[in-house]
Amino acid sequence: LFRQASYLGITATPYANIFINPETTDEMRDDDLFPRDFIYSLAPPTNYIGAESIFGEEAQFEEALEEIYPQEMEAFFPFKHKKDLVVDELPPSMREAIAYFLLVNGICDVQKNKKEHRSMMIHVSRFTDVQNQISGLVHDWIEDVRSDLQNYGCLPECKSDEIDNIAFLKEVWSKHHLPEKAGTKDGSMPWHRFLSEYLFAAVAPIAVRSVNQKSSSTGLDYYNHKERGLRVIAVGGNSLSRGLTLEGLCVSYFYRKSQMYDTLLQMGRWFGYRPGYDDLFKIWISVEAIDWYGYITAAAEELKREIIRMRDANLTPLEFGLKVRQDPASLIVTARNKMRSATQVSRPITVSGRLLETPRLRADKFSLNQN
Repeated sequence: LFRQASYLGITATPYANIFINPETTDEMRDDDLFPRDFIYSLAPPTNYIGAESIFGEEAQFEEALEEIYPQEMEAFFPFKHKKDLVVDELPPSMREAIAYFLLVNGICDVQKNKKEHRSMMIHVSRFTDVQNQISGLVHDWIEDVRSDLQNYGCLPECKSDEIDNIAFLKEVWSKHHLPEKAGTKDGSMPWHRFLSEYLFAAVAPIAVRSVNQKSSSTGLDYYNHKERGLRVIAVGGNSLSRGLTLEGLCVSYFYRKSQMYDTLLQMGRWFGYRPGYDDLFKIWISVEAIDWYGYITAAAEELKREIIRMRDANLTPLEFGLKVRQDPASLIVTARNKMRSATQVSRPITVSGRLLETPRLRADKFSLNQN
């Protein structure tokens, strides 16, 4: 209908786009989605917490990462589990993450941010039935904790410590050095004062919601809670990881396996802005995934530098040609059907100025002769 038209694509994961064959004409009517004219890399604002801030070599928020160990999770949610998996108990690390979220709500109340939205994400399975079971168990446990806080929170400390759930919260409180973070002008916050004055009121409004095809995202209606703030634990999978924004995301519990750079980045809902609580947010994530995200972050930063080089040379993507670093282990850049036009190339990497240490010494004759 138009004599002139422009297509402007904005994406956080450009890998699939740059691997489209620029010579093809069957992607869209007589045209394609290859960015033939320009790619511009937007600089993140200084207060944005992105992949480089969490997983980069000099990550500012590296302490936000809490490791989930495969031995524990394989007993509860094996990577290759099916939709008929029966979930009758929460992993200890998940209980710790939930307890941490409850405590963070209290800390934010101490700091008088009572109307802010606060969210926690649990993403361990793509199956709706499994998500709903987890959601039910989380809801039941929080109800127990809420009841204990209401009934026993104002007892003397020696008595409240005898209640299992309160003792567990106190343990998490100490483990993550929260007395200093909950502190006021008078100094760090004593546990018993925090427990008796703030914690029940902070935990009381927290709701647990499943976010999937059956439930949609109606449970995450932040707009209708803007006056008082929504406090929610969202349990989901693919619905959580595609474009859905979790307002005030304080705690993420993530245990999923994907081999693709772009899919892993899309699943990472924990990138964003943390005004006033950037010292409190936590991500529980597998040791393996920390390694994946570290590698993807390095590859993404390298691609951004390539784009800057291209711009400085006054070349278009069609003239310049873009490359993305390939993980030597298991990860792939994007879905294989989107990489049909990609060509593998080898590039020398300089190690000048770096301290390199070998993890092992080989004694076989072939290696010694090669050396």
